[in-house]
Amino acid sequence: MKKSKAFIGVSLVFGMIVFIAWMTGVFSSTLAPGTVERVYDTPSNIAGEYKVQSAAIPEIYEAIGTVNSQKRIVISSQIRGVVSSVNYKEGNSVNKNDLLLQIADEEFTVKLEQARQSVEMAEAYRQQAIQMSIAAQANFTRTQYQHSSAQSSLSQSEQQFQSAQANLKKTEAQYERIKNFRSQGAATQKDFEEAESQYIQAKAALEQARLGVESAKAQLSGSGEVLKSAQAGVEQARLGIEGSVARLAQGQQFVKEAQIALGYTKIYAPDSSVVAEKHVEPGDLAWPGKTLLVLHKPQELQLEARIPESLRGRIVLNQKYTISIDSIGYKGEGEAIEAIPSADPVSRTFLVKLKISHQEGMYPGMFGKMFVELAATERIFIPTSCIMRIGQFTSVYAKSSSQKWSKRFVTLGKTRGSQIEVLSGLNPGENIALLREQ
Repeated sequence: MKKSKAFIGVSLVFGMIVFIAWMTGVFSSTLAPGTVERVYDTPSNIAGEYKVQSAAIPEIYEAIGTVNSQKRIVISSQIRGVVSSVNYKEGNSVNKNDLLLQIADEEFTVKLEQARQSVEMAEAYRQQAIQMSIAAQANFTRTQYQHSSAQSSLSQSEQQFQSAQANLKKTEAQYERIKNFRSQGAATQKDFEEAESQYIQAKAALEQARLGVESAKAQLSGSGEVLKSAQAGVEQARLGIEGSVARLAQGQQFVKEAQIALGYTKIYAPDSSVVAEKHVEPGDLAWPGKTLLVLHKPQELQLEARIPESLRGRIVLNQKYTISIDSIGYKGEGEAIEAIPSADPVSRTFLVKLKISHQEGMYPGMFGKMFVELAATERIFIPTSCIMRIGQFTSVYAKSSSQKWSKRFVTLGKTRGSQIEVLSGLNPGENIALLREQ
């Protein structure tokens, strides 16, 4: 049994070797050195001749891309709360300002009411502080007047004291003069007694004036302390007003923040669009930054393709490039609207975005291609009807200088419509056979 299997294997290998040898002309007459052609009479399936020509044809680079919406709107939460309702699902169309979903607002309503109450209390404190300031200012004005009166009283007392001093000096001199006259017998007892009485009265008046000055000074000092206290009361009232105003402003800010937070519980569509993705259901928890919905405009599409960094210089904004969406059989043009100015360090490619017109059956996420035209090179294209295929081998019938047909192996490249590129095996000016369909 094992020998039988081995024999079959050897037979297959031998048969393959013989077939390849026959295809390469081993069993035919010897060819001239340098040729690998086998000459045939005119084959029966030749329909005509085609003259091989070369042409300067630009190389085309195919960049792989994906269709996406030009305007992709990510709806995310600004607050933390439980989603109470979602009004749309994937594929639904929405108009601008439509209510997309709602987050439970009870907590935020309570916070807003508390903030409003704090504003009312702050306003009451402000009014109270204003009344206290008015009273403190009135008291300060009154104590200022009293202090001014005390200053005037002190000035008068000091003037009276100075006058009493001058009078005492005068009466004292008169008393001493009469006293001398009396000792000499030049003045009467009556004159002496009158001078002495005036002197004693002047001393008493001076003492009274001194006491008046001290009293006025004490009164001025007291009024000064009262004035300082009144001034401190005015300052305290001013600070009270400032504090109440700051408290009121803070309360108003809390109201504003609470209103904003309450507004975030209702999320509206920013533009007319279509719901592309839905990430939450009623009862789910939302938090700041969490994606809730994704909207897009299916009529405004773009192809996002990546090109090698070596071709970055060939991308010109606002220029149109050929694109294709094979799944819907579409081939058209796209306008380059953006070229990201940084390369992917892994793939060494740049992202290019092309604006494309919407077609029936075209949706975001579809596979697409962008074609970038490179430098033109001399290339050979022949009709696909010239090609013969046997397994992985490709060949053509080429006419030799003796006008005989010979089989020529060729290496093929890309297909363009009804023609295919020949990378090697043919030269411009040669004639090859056009074959009939078998």
